[in-house]
Amino acid sequence: MGVDPALVLQGPTPRVLDEWQAQPKLWDVVRHEIDGRG
Repeated sequence: MGVDPALVLQGPTPRVLDEWQAQPKLWDVVRHEIDGRG
């Protein structure tokens, strides 16, 4: 992946990520962010 996955989470929500399964590193960042939000 050529971009910092944390950048994908910046800005207003909700966010739609298509084909996230092709980027496991991105999914890990998103999952941890969701867990942190409770």
